[in-house]
Amino acid sequence: MVTLIPQQPDFNGSTAEAAVWNALCEQLPEDATMVHGQRLTGDDKDVEIDILVLWPGFGIAVIEVKGGRVSVEDGRWITQDAQGHLNRLKVSPLEQAMVAKHTLVDYLHSRVSTLPGPISHLAVLPYTQLPQGWDQ
Repeated sequence: MVTLIPQQPDFNGSTAEAAVWNALCEQLPEDATMVHGQRLTGDDKDVEIDILVLWPGFGIAVIEVKGGRVSVEDGRWITQDAQGHLNRLKVSPLEQAMVAKHTLVDYLHSRVSTLPGPISHLAVLPYTQLPQGWDQ
């Protein structure tokens, strides 16, 4: 079984994070580790990594999860919840994940001599169907 930190995360009502967490639990190999809600403080920022995947032999994934329906209008990212309320995001989920990844890399560089493999950032939008050919 995948190592989970914490063993039973508190998703604070985020069904999207719970759905992604559970899907990853079912699909990752047992030597992988998943961390939920990891907070890091950089020189000029505080970040929270929704889901951090540590996979020996493959690397690290920094995952930002956005629930609701996510869209981009005039270059602005927007989420819409089940009640139809719109929320304009200050930064894209991909940028959030990228900033978190760089904060993690900075943290690791100050503590280890060699990074433990490639580190990637990505956004997961579990309730959004992207149009064919979508590229942001």
